[in-house]
Amino acid sequence: MKYIYLIAGGSIGTVLRFLTSSWILEAYPGSKFPWGTFFINLSGSFIIGILAGINQSNEFSLNFRLFFFAGILGGFTTYSGYALETFHLIKAHNFALALTYILATTLLGILLAATGFWLSTLLSTGK
Repeated sequence: MKYIYLIAGGSIGTVLRFLTSSWILEAYPGSKFPWGTFFINLSGSFIIGILAGINQSNEFSLNFRLFFFAGILGGFTTYSGYALETFHLIKAHNFALALTYILATTLLGILLAATGFWLSTLLSTGK
């Protein structure tokens, strides 16, 4: 039964990633910066931070964690896409943009995960 939760969540996350990325690419046509994957990975970091904070005081069931954490967020965020887009920037000799993408994604991802965790902990416990 665990696999059903993973498959269902992963399917939803993958469709959400495609729709979100398509929408962002339409909003920023011709941009050399990979805004779609950047936004997806950062928003996924923020959401998982929120859920981790909530999970601290109200532990989610294993099935929910499989469905949402591993499934939806695993299907939604995309490290392989991030790696490939970074490689393409380097291959095109856009070194400054590649470095900006690497640093911004990594640092902002951690910051947003921590912010989500902190906010959800604050809202759920009042501390």
